[in-house]
Amino acid sequence: MTKELSMQELLDQQEQLLNSIKVGETITGTITKINNDEVTVGLNIGFDGVIPVSELNIPKNQYVEDVYKVGDEISAVITKVSEKDCTLKLSKLKLDMVNDKKELAKAHANHKILTVNVVKTIQRGVFAAYKSVEIFIPISQLDTKFVEKTDDYVGKNLEVYIKELDAKKNRIVATHREVLQERLDKEREERRARIKAEKEAERARIKAEKE
Repeated sequence: MTKELSMQELLDQQEQLLNSIKVGETITGTITKINNDEVTVGLNIGFDGVIPVSELNIPKNQYVEDVYKVGDEISAVITKVSEKDCTLKLSKLKLDMVNDKKELAKAHANHKILTVNVVKTIQRGVFAAYKSVEIFIPISQLDTKFVEKTDDYVGKNLEVYIKELDAKKNRIVATHREVLQERLDKEREERRARIKAEKEAERARIKAEKE
């Protein structure tokens, strides 16, 4: 009887714990197993977490084993609570996206230049990656000159300013043109200042010769 009650108490505690875990929360654990499809994470709460490889945010051309090993600590966002097998589905990618979007918002507020990599193109612009986040650069914002085709930009790194950031619509727009224009304006200003200084020096030399 006592054993049955203890088992029931254990089940009740397990259910309460599962009910207290919320999708969207961040949780940290230790990697206990790695295979081709997923990583298993020990969470010290009586359950395991599982992160599919697609949710690990592994850099391009790398494998899970290149980035992680058993014993590594890892944080991820809870995406699903499975009561049937007492496991939590997790996503490292979603956590990275949250943090990377915060960096983009800060860069937008501070008018800071970021480097992005163009991953694909469409007729009206290109899509570039900043870490885990995809950014759109309209064709009109790619250069100070007219751009007819966007295909040549694939694979290129571009320095950009974040021009528009709408978290609700998940819309992030950047400009490479403004970075280029800013540098052209600076070069023109420096050239004008140099020419002015040279003229003043020449006038001073002529005046000194006359005296």
